[in-house]
Amino acid sequence: MIVLIVITPLLMIAAISYVSAQSNDVWGAIFFDFDDRVMASSTDAGSQDEAKRVAKQKCESGGGRNCELVVEFQTNECGALAVSQNDWGADYGPSKDAAEDNALKNCKKQGGQCKVEKVVCNNDSGSTAAPAPAPLPPVNLAFPLQSELKRLGCLTGRVDGVWGSGSRAALRRFSSQAGLRLGSEPSQNALDEAKYMDSGYCTPVKPSFNCAKARSKAEKAICANLEIATLDNEMVSIYVKHRRALRGARRRALINQQKQWLKQRNACGSDVACLAQRYGERIGQLQ
Repeated sequence: MIVLIVITPLLMIAAISYVSAQSNDVWGAIFFDFDDRVMASSTDAGSQDEAKRVAKQKCESGGGRNCELVVEFQTNECGALAVSQNDWGADYGPSKDAAEDNALKNCKKQGGQCKVEKVVCNNDSGSTAAPAPAPLPPVNLAFPLQSELKRLGCLTGRVDGVWGSGSRAALRRFSSQAGLRLGSEPSQNALDEAKYMDSGYCTPVKPSFNCAKARSKAEKAICANLEIATLDNEMVSIYVKHRRALRGARRRALINQQKQWLKQRNACGSDVACLAQRYGERIGQLQ
């Protein structure tokens, strides 16, 4: 039996279009040597093999002795690598943000505080991906973000939609424990990250001083209020960091400023609102 295959002009055009589309595909890759902490990438390579070859060569040229492929990505995609002290995670996505989020999630599954160390894209930024839905205005994010922070144990105050000093401290606390840079104001990214975590994620926070030796009304009020205790812990951490970095007259000036501030704080007595205000002011001064 003889079978005749008739190729119509439409089929010919479709075949040419398909081949053309395939030939325009580009590849990218990220290689990483965890032991030597060397990473390198390639983008917009003409083939998958070329992308891997270039990235690996860069990694080895940078001093990596055991460079391994951690992620590869195609046209209009981005790749990202997140690293913690003991492990790493990598992934790809249709945009930089998506790739970073995916890499962070993979890294967090291994434990530890993860940070995105590298993100690269083919075709510059993967900008042809479908646009993300418009984020809610910050005022509308306060209540749901407070709810999530409360679930995680980061927020000890009320869930009321009012984004005050306690809410800011709770978000900074969550951000610090998760190894993220979320700032202190409500955002869609912060809400998404909080939703990903298990309940009780935030560990209990104690004040910077021994509550068994608390004498003043202010100190006793701080020990009795987790929100103020969190603010105290945060303020002291920033203060100690600055004090260690200074020498001579500048260091003495900082210590004197702290002593004057402690007098103002103690003047609040057991007034929790006053204490929250004083801590918020001091944190703002030190940052």
